[in-house]
Amino acid sequence: MNGSSEKEIFDNFLAESTEILRELEREVIVLESTPENRDTIDNIFRHMHSLKGNCSLFGITGIKLMAHSLENLMSKVRDREMEADRRVIDIVLKGTDHLKGMFGVLMENREENQLSPDQEEYISDINTLLESGAEKRMAEDLRKELLKFINLPDIKDELETNGALKDLLAVIRTTAPRLLTERRLPIGNPLLYQGLDVSREYYTVLAALAEVKTGTVNEQHYGRVSSNVESLIEKHEQSGHDEPLDILRQLKDDLEMMFHDETGFDEILAGITEDALAKYFSLLTVVKPEPSKQAPAVPGVPAGPQPAAEIIRSRQIKIDQGKLDKTIDLAGEIVTVSEFFNFLQNQFAEGKVAGNMNSLKDAITSLQELSENLSRDLYDIRKVPIGEAFQNLPRLVRDTSAAVGKKARLTILGEDTPVDKSIVTRLETVLVHMIRNSIDHGIESPDERAAAGKPEDGSVILVAAPQGGMLGITISDDGRGIDTEKVRQSVVKKGLFDATSASALTEKQLIDQIFLPGFSLSEKVTETSGRGVGMDVVYSSIQELGGSLKVDNRKGEGLTVALTIPFTQTTLIKKGLAVAVGNSVFLIPIESVIESFRPGDDEIFTVEEKGEIVKRRGEILSLIRLGDLFGTRSALRNPREAILVLVQNKRNRACFMVDYVIGQRQIIYKRLTVKPQRAPAPFEGVSVYDGSRLAMILDIDGIIAQAKQ
Repeated sequence: MNGSSEKEIFDNFLAESTEILRELEREVIVLESTPENRDTIDNIFRHMHSLKGNCSLFGITGIKLMAHSLENLMSKVRDREMEADRRVIDIVLKGTDHLKGMFGVLMENREENQLSPDQEEYISDINTLLESGAEKRMAEDLRKELLKFINLPDIKDELETNGALKDLLAVIRTTAPRLLTERRLPIGNPLLYQGLDVSREYYTVLAALAEVKTGTVNEQHYGRVSSNVESLIEKHEQSGHDEPLDILRQLKDDLEMMFHDETGFDEILAGITEDALAKYFSLLTVVKPEPSKQAPAVPGVPAGPQPAAEIIRSRQIKIDQGKLDKTIDLAGEIVTVSEFFNFLQNQFAEGKVAGNMNSLKDAITSLQELSENLSRDLYDIRKVPIGEAFQNLPRLVRDTSAAVGKKARLTILGEDTPVDKSIVTRLETVLVHMIRNSIDHGIESPDERAAAGKPEDGSVILVAAPQGGMLGITISDDGRGIDTEKVRQSVVKKGLFDATSASALTEKQLIDQIFLPGFSLSEKVTETSGRGVGMDVVYSSIQELGGSLKVDNRKGEGLTVALTIPFTQTTLIKKGLAVAVGNSVFLIPIESVIESFRPGDDEIFTVEEKGEIVKRRGEILSLIRLGDLFGTRSALRNPREAILVLVQNKRNRACFMVDYVIGQRQIIYKRLTVKPQRAPAPFEGVSVYDGSRLAMILDIDGIIAQAKQ
């Protein structure tokens, strides 16, 4: 297998694992509200099992061990030996945080790091939780306290000289060696005895014991354990180490004496091996990794590796086979038309022009239609459910609510709405800030809600739906809304306005202040608020996406923020009407054009304070001179001699005055990457016209709004 194939397989593994983790987190949040849902429990168990199995294929031991521990925990829940209570939910969510951090490192470095101390402790805590019976829990507590005691600096010195303490430890090491075992040993850390590396053999035996303890007994376990014990004996014999040889030779003899083909490597043999391994481990030195190579501490997704994780995820997209087949068929038809162009070229070369002109026109028309269909199908392939941008939000609501001492529930509607893959990641960032803002600033505390006659649990509703060729998203909460008087006081305090100017600000103008960089109503900085970053990020991100934002404030009742953004951020191919104004050419999206006409004398009027208007079929419409608006010298000044283009977008209708209509063209639609000096922007984007010239694509609502200004 070549390098590129291996990389592709590994990237697919990472992408699949990322999707499993996102789905896993979503299922755990669902389980918290419906702890008896057996389907959800089974799904969580299955996700853990899939992660463990996939990691085994690639030899990724640390993540495999983490997933295996969580799988064992969910197995107890699935078998009704444990309840899916708050404690279990917290443990599993913390485990998903660990896994996200570990996969982030794996994506960034293409290899896993050693387990961090937090991860070791977490796995140890799960294993302790899974141990049944009070005696085992008491033994675990005793083990931890004993290890703390003998690792104190003063006690370490005392052990060198105090014979009674040395004798006591010798008795414990002989009768209960597990009490001196450091369970938080990270899998993969090198183990040495006087410089001799024994890591491979030790961890192989340890892995076999772990499988036996989970009930996975097979005929290969005895061979694996005995062969690695013999390998250790051989290593120590060659190095002249007597102390470890006594333990290992005794273990070898016990295994040979107790092993029977009928029972195989059972729990009795596993217990004997585990005791001997604990004694052996007490003689070894653990080589800890350098701090710089440690995996980032969690909970929380690590800041460094996360971009790589997002890159892997953003490259992947699931394609319906039917759509792919349709696209391939269109490509075949384009090849057929291309061959026909070759035929026409030969005909023209032979001088057979007149008889083939109609064929050329037909071929051009066919190519245009096929190109449009291919473009439309390709953009359809790129569409994904907008729910991909919502997957982390339930967890966000849970964690933020707990952090600020509130109760809130999230309702999501319209998550199947298809959008272009390009906006999912950018939209996710916007929604995180908005949802966090709703809970932190909007939803009241349980006591405040009770005093206001509201339910204890606050409600946040997220709705996505198409809106007139755009994507509409609303985030509503039933909290306190925005206290505009508090905003008024804040803008004066921050020196943004003087008291007189602030008193004249309208409610809309006051609400607009919350989107300013650094503006915050929080009195102190916390983990979730106070720095004035959240809503500033929302506003700037929506502007960059070519969208708009509207706020509906209901003081004491709640807040609704409505976003409107384009469905895609990539190049589009669609039809437009090319019009000429002076020496400039502009393109109007064809779906916005109602008709074009030369007005009669009885259709043009001038109204005081409203300017020029057009009366068309009983409807009064504004007349907008594009030449005057853009500072372009028009060839015609009299509207009765010019051409008017009646346009409509959303609720706005108007007549644009142009010199003449060139005709329909295919628009290679590219969004502008620079912000306009005047808002709203009069242009949607730019396109190449007639192969070499650039033409601006008009934004109907932006032009009408600027004309009114």
